[in-house]
Formats: sequence, structure tokens, C-alpha cells
Amino acid sequence: MTSSKFTFSIYLLTFALSLQTIFGASPLFQFCLSSAGNFTTNDPYGSNLKTLLGNLHYQTPPLGFGLSSVGSNSYQNYGLALCRSGVNATAC
Repeated sequence: MTSSKFTFSIYLLTFALSLQTIFGASPLFQFCLSSAGNFTTNDPYGSNLKTLLGNLHYQTPPLGFGLSSVGSNSYQNYGLALCRSGVNATAC
């Protein structure tokens, strides 16, 4: 009886993991919080954000993390980028 419970648990776990694989989110995406406020393109936050994205583009190695921050006080932007194996350099 214990063997059948174990086997059923393994089947259930396998089914749950396969569902997550099928319906899981794409690993390459960007996530933005819309409730955190808004900014205009010409304000210091917007220009710092453009600078930050450029810095991350050049600082992130093909297999590793890139970390950067730009600005100060309420206009400070922080960024973290990851290039992982299995993703070509263009996607990073």
C-alpha cells in the first residue's frame, strides 16, 4: 500500500512540473510596476533610466550579471541584468 502512495505521489509531482513547464512564463521578459508612478521622458529619472540601460548593455558579460546605478535621491535608478547560457548575445 505504501508503494502505491509513493508511485501516485511521483506521478502527481511529474504532472505538476509538466504543467508548470507548459504554462510557465517566458524567461525572457521585462517587468514593470504600473502602480509605482509615472515619469516623463525629459525628466531626470527618464534620462537616468536611458543611461542605466546603456550601462547595463555594456557591463553585462556574455555569461553573468551586470549591476549599475545612475542618479541620486529620488531620481536614482538601479539595474541588474543577467545573461545566461542558452541565450544568444543578441538577446542579452
